Amino acid sequence: MAQVSVNFLANFKASKVVKHVLTIASSSEQAQSPLRQIFDKCKVTEPEWFHNVLGDLTAQSQGVKTVDFMLPSKQEGEPMVKFVVAVLPTSCSRHNTQSRAHAVSGVVKANKGTGDSVIVISPNTPDVAFAQACAVGRNFPQFNMKAAALQQQ
Repeated sequence: MAQVSVNFLANFKASKVVKHVLTIASSSEQAQSPLRQIFDKCKVTEPEWFHNVLGDLTAQSQGVKTVDFMLPSKQEGEPMVKFVVAVLPTSCSRHNTQSRAHAVSGVVKANKGTGDSVIVISPNTPDVAFAQACAVGRNFPQFNMKAAALQQQ
């Protein structure tokens, strides 16, 4: 079973080769700073078109808007790193919370990839950070009731 670890971005050190990075933010401006830090830690050079692509990524009233791209890396054993940037919707229905955890969970489920991944959440207010982190965690369950999984333990 894959290992899941949670780190603050300031303390993040790529212990293994990173193949997939998912950044979730309320706006494209909030996604830029964390992505630049991840570029440095994953030994990726920021492309010239990076600012223009994220500038075109604007929040919509309904649905999550994403952009994905692959960049060359100087990490040992992994020449390319896939990046996905998601911007959460601006409005939510009366049945959903202001944290937009439903949208966060959907984005992670659709884009979590295989292998080692880095998921960066950049909430617009601190009070929604816990709900968004829980939404990410729900996509990586540690409990498995299958008989084959019980025999491996």
